[in-house]
Amino acid sequence: MQTGLFQVLADVDDQRTIVIYQHAILMVIASEGQTTETREFTVELWEGPPDSLPHDPDDLVTAFLNELLATTDTVRTEF
Repeated sequence: MQTGLFQVLADVDDQRTIVIYQHAILMVIASEGQTTETREFTVELWEGPPDSLPHDPDDLVTAFLNELLATTDTVRTEF
């Protein structure tokens, strides 16, 4: 789960990974299994980018998901 567009900062455990994306800190949580093998996960915004960078939390998470899914054969579903 690492590309030039985002960086894995740390694996908290098998189900949670901290990611840096556009200077923001995100938590990726696998719904089932490990983060490296799951097909379903949740993304939480832990800390937005510095105040000098404009951002909307929903837009930031959506952009991250689009970048992540572009590297896989997975599609996004809404709940």
